[in-house]
Amino acid sequence: MRAFSYRLQRFTMTARRAASASGRSRPGRQSTRRGWLLLSAVLLVTFAETGLAAGLELDFERVPDSRAFDVSFAATGIKPNEVRVRVSHGKVGEVTAYTGRLGARIEPGRTGRIDVEIEVPSQRLAATRTALVLGYIHEDWNQPEPVPGLVNTPAWEDGAAVSSDGLWLAVQYFPVAFNCSISRQPDSKYCRTAVGPITGPMRPDMPGTSRIDQQGRIKNGCPTVGIESLAFPVPPTSLYLFARRSDGSFGSPSPIYWDGVDGCVSPYGPALLTRGTNDLMLLFAFDSPSDSGADDSHGDLFAIRLDPRKARAVGRTVSKGGKLVDVDVRGTRIGRPSKQHEANPEGWTRPDGGLVVFYDDENIRGDLFYIESDKGWLDGQWSEARRIPAPISTPGVVESQPFFDGKELYFRRETTVYRSRYKGGEMSASSAWAEPEEVLSGDLSARADGEILGAGEPTIATFNGRRELYFVFAERASDGSLNFDVGRVPERAGNQVVGVPGIAPRMRAELPLASMQAIEGGIATRMGTGVEGAAGGQALVWDYVVKPNANALLLLSRPNISRSSDEITLSAYASEETTLGLMVSEKGGVRYAVQFSWPSRKWQVKTFKWADFEFQAHGNEDSRGRLEPGAVEALLLIDASGAQGKSGNRTLQIDGLAIGGPR
Repeated sequence: MRAFSYRLQRFTMTARRAASASGRSRPGRQSTRRGWLLLSAVLLVTFAETGLAAGLELDFERVPDSRAFDVSFAATGIKPNEVRVRVSHGKVGEVTAYTGRLGARIEPGRTGRIDVEIEVPSQRLAATRTALVLGYIHEDWNQPEPVPGLVNTPAWEDGAAVSSDGLWLAVQYFPVAFNCSISRQPDSKYCRTAVGPITGPMRPDMPGTSRIDQQGRIKNGCPTVGIESLAFPVPPTSLYLFARRSDGSFGSPSPIYWDGVDGCVSPYGPALLTRGTNDLMLLFAFDSPSDSGADDSHGDLFAIRLDPRKARAVGRTVSKGGKLVDVDVRGTRIGRPSKQHEANPEGWTRPDGGLVVFYDDENIRGDLFYIESDKGWLDGQWSEARRIPAPISTPGVVESQPFFDGKELYFRRETTVYRSRYKGGEMSASSAWAEPEEVLSGDLSARADGEILGAGEPTIATFNGRRELYFVFAERASDGSLNFDVGRVPERAGNQVVGVPGIAPRMRAELPLASMQAIEGGIATRMGTGVEGAAGGQALVWDYVVKPNANALLLLSRPNISRSSDEITLSAYASEETTLGLMVSEKGGVRYAVQFSWPSRKWQVKTFKWADFEFQAHGNEDSRGRLEPGAVEALLLIDASGAQGKSGNRTLQIDGLAIGGPR
């Protein structure tokens, strides 16, 4: 009856060295020359106090190469000394004001969840948000958080998969602790009692609840098919599908389950493929209880088209003549018949319309595989299974839970999320894959309650133009168990990698032009789009007025510039020949700038090294000695021709503002 055991991948807790962040110091320097850009007192006030939307919507920004992060909120008319910041653990830095925001740096010290509460008593405003501190995070990704809403509980969430549009999230759920799968004893403290919800609003229509009494004790059997007890634990389980809400949290849970077996088995390892509005293709694995014994086919892969708003049984098992029989099976088998175990599928559509399914075999061989078809998910003729070789599948190490975005293959190796760049060609060839690099990990040396030991189950969505990486993390619970929950982390704005054969690859990060704020003489003005840029995309259009002895500027708050960057590139079109400048402001008011001429009525691209920027005497002294890209809190693009006595109506079209540097 092995087939009745649940088939979720679990972390293999092997020791590895956690990456540690280190700081650096710089020699002091004071200004020895007066900067070229003499902003008026009015403009300086505008720069420091321009208000964005009022309220307490908290934003997190991870400090590069560190576990520290900044918390901030848009503020108008609020002074730093009016703000109180409290955290559940760690240290809080001084509250500071910059570019229309107030914020503070949080030094968490250890891994785990950290609750951040900000209160402004004078305004009767308060907000709380929870950050998730991991042992290591690749610099392409920002500050993680536990997925908010109805997803996470004190019990076991696993197998998380987000749809490509970020609107739907599938999660495997057990109302017990993960340690139940380790103990393998039905009467262990981790298996005999439910510790998570089994009814609405968090887990409505949960299958198998009839096996749980009012004290939460679980009957270890599947009575509907005549099995009153089993020697191994079978807590109720189901997939749940959650809908994204307007505030970014997930709610409206709806079960996707296997009927007739009291929740003893369930579809698992989901992948969500978006087809259209309220139209998903669900890929999943299932180990049927009807094929136990010598004919056991292990886990198989299936696809089903579904309306995500409705609860759905994808099949049913009944007892007939003393045998278990599957009926009303709604999923279509993917791949060729096989006695090999198959789990955790992930689907990708090739540019030519062909289909690829990546999957693993959990801990049996510990490798990744794929199959291909030139037809649809439900009617395809599938190829034989092919193994993805080293440097991905490696001897003696477990790789599992693949996710492919067309460029990179994300996967779990032991307790860490890795990714490998696809270089082209046959995926079963080693030459097709770059050496994997670490993306997310916990801290295996951690011993305190609430610390994070590992991460897995990576999937990626793009929501409102920004990528989000969803994952499962394992944390130590106070009762000695491991709690599995679902987290997510947004990508830093515009990250991409550019490279030339024979030359070391460089990072290129497009800054978010749509987030720039136009300011003329202390008044924020609006901008537009709709004009085609030099590269064929949409350009940002800034119509403004230049007045004598005044400046007009574009302000980008919190540009998230990598500390490893070494240059900035501007691509723009000006209606009149003018003088432009770029200024950066570091935390503490230290400013650097570069000034340059810009021709009229032609697209032009200019790149400036950070070394080209000159220290500005009207800012604070620089005790660090040079511009520090990772410390930049605001970036300004300035038309300085007004300071030269010129005036008139101008239009500047911008189709690119990018940060570059070594990867």
